Amino acid sequence: SPVSELKPNPSNGHAVIAYEVSSYTNVSIEIYAQDGTLIRTLLNAPQDQGRYKLAIDLTGEPQGFYSVVTKIDGMTIMRPMIITR
Repeated sequence: SPVSELKPNPSNGHAVIAYEVSSYTNVSIEIYAQDGTLIRTLLNAPQDQGRYKLAIDLTGEPQGFYSVVTKIDGMTIMRPMIITR
């Protein structure tokens, strides 16, 4: 799987997603609320081959369950994210 980890999880709204791109391609990372509403697009751009880390800041969002959806090279990976206070 191109997405290696999301941590810490659960978090207080701050987390880091680490992922790997195998070849130059567009990468999209979006955050969705539990009801499927798009909260934020963190990234939607082409990236070179390599390993990346992206900070996620959802401290302004209420506690609850969220989905971090990453699209890389035709694959879609969903990681649950739990925010607790």
